[in-house]
Amino acid sequence: MDINIGTGYSEQSDSTKAGAQIVTDALENGQIKNPRLALLFATNRHDEKQLYDGARDVLGENCQIYGGQSVGIITNEELSYDGFEAGCVVFGGEDFSVDVSIATGLSTSEIDTGEKLGSTMAGWNTEDVQNLLLLYDSVNRDEGFFQLNMATPLLEGIRKSFKMPAETAGFGMSGDMKGTPGKQILNGEITSQSVLGLSFHKPLQMHTKVMHGCVPGGAYHTITKSEGPVIYEIDDKPALEVIADLLDQDMEENWRDYSFFITLGMNRGGKYDDFKEENYVNRLCLKADRKNKALVMFEPDLEPGTEVQLMRRTLNFEYVTTRSMDLMEQVKPRKPVFAFYIDCAGRAAAYSGMDEEEAARVMMVVHEMEIPLLGVYTGVEIASIRDRVEPLDWTGVLCVFSIPE
Repeated sequence: MDINIGTGYSEQSDSTKAGAQIVTDALENGQIKNPRLALLFATNRHDEKQLYDGARDVLGENCQIYGGQSVGIITNEELSYDGFEAGCVVFGGEDFSVDVSIATGLSTSEIDTGEKLGSTMAGWNTEDVQNLLLLYDSVNRDEGFFQLNMATPLLEGIRKSFKMPAETAGFGMSGDMKGTPGKQILNGEITSQSVLGLSFHKPLQMHTKVMHGCVPGGAYHTITKSEGPVIYEIDDKPALEVIADLLDQDMEENWRDYSFFITLGMNRGGKYDDFKEENYVNRLCLKADRKNKALVMFEPDLEPGTEVQLMRRTLNFEYVTTRSMDLMEQVKPRKPVFAFYIDCAGRAAAYSGMDEEEAARVMMVVHEMEIPLLGVYTGVEIASIRDRVEPLDWTGVLCVFSIPE
């Protein structure tokens, strides 16, 4: 079967040279003679146009090139962030093909942009759509201050005209943890506020596994007042006061610590069933609003009436190893040929306060399988929860691509 896949990595500060190096390494590592698709990712220290130009010079004109920002890069041998990291995956071979759709305008309206993307994807041959990879610009500074492009309305817009397959994954691109605006690479056009959809044709298939790393920390509580991503009240009390009570803390002393720490989970399964990671959608607190005693979340879907649980993060990364191995087993009898890890940047050790890099567990499992790995550190993750595609926070999504044995 003529499908070849290779990955490349660079820490060169010269963006043109980095672009050339990563695709050169990918071509060599994958023994690729006729590259068809390249996905490039780099931190915001790189110039996307120069990165693209360097890659294009090596790949030639017949290879499609897409990509954008990542806080860091993970490969079989490397795990690094906040520097000049750049990485790529290149797909080649006569049996490789992919559908690609693009829509722009996220900063104007996420739902309208999603609807535009869904309309173009609806024109694909539905028999070929077994999987979907979504990449979108998560940072919006068009009005001069930091905002997030929300994935919830984006996905709502897509659903209006396109049924996303169960094997859907994706992420919000961000080049650093400060929300610095970046650019997307769209096969020669360097732009922003865009969303990209890719569907890989048979015989290549994608399989996914969600790794939240959170477990419920207590009872259910009800959102009683919210507006967009802002939660004002839980159980008819100010949200910050409720969180402080649940943590047995003094709100005035600890409210600053809630940003990027407080995580609320929505159980999509049975309310009193045993905990299953596959049933939960987690929402991370973006910032705490002391004046209004409110929580500002990463997504706007925690509406009044929604039941949530305060989630507790696990310090034991053995679950990453176990779930990665489980996915490799589920791929059988097909042959895994490439692993793509979408990892929340907040899970990196430097930001989470952990002593260990959880992505290193994915690297170990993939090493045993002897297949190429590319990972990106992201702002928001996307995957299917009980057959519904959802945005996720503080989550890892492992995607394994396979061919018939």
